[in-house]
Amino acid sequence: VSQYAQFTQVSEVQAIGEAMNSMKAKDLVGEYAILKVTGENGNTDYISGKVDYVTYENEKAFLSINGSLYSIDDLDTVASEEYMEAYELASNVAEMLKSLPSVDNLTSSYKETVDAIDEKTSNMTDYQKTFLDKSVFDKINEYVAKMKKITE
Repeated sequence: VSQYAQFTQVSEVQAIGEAMNSMKAKDLVGEYAILKVTGENGNTDYISGKVDYVTYENEKAFLSINGSLYSIDDLDTVASEEYMEAYELASNVAEMLKSLPSVDNLTSSYKETVDAIDEKTSNMTDYQKTFLDKSVFDKINEYVAKMKKITE
């Protein structure tokens, strides 16, 4: 009887947890979420986007993000729109920097990319700039200075 009571108690706690997740899911509509999803190959991927709506199947909440449904159990982070914009901008700048050769090997054919990076970072807000390390801005300044020398 005691074991049965413990089993019932554990089941009730799990049910309360699932009910709380369902209630939490409704509050996520319109928010930016990052989900930690395990793919069929076993690799972990991160999916991010705005939660469009919530649907329920068998009393389990699913979040609609970018046109796909994900379990509320995969929720990793909820972030503000400002945070997501800053994060994506910083990621974009980092990817653009990776596409460039070293400063010593820079040629005029990379002018468009260097100008685009310079423009993006020049237009960043103070908050957005916190997503990039000072060394990144130093490196961008090196590229800009070198490009100026090349194209003069």
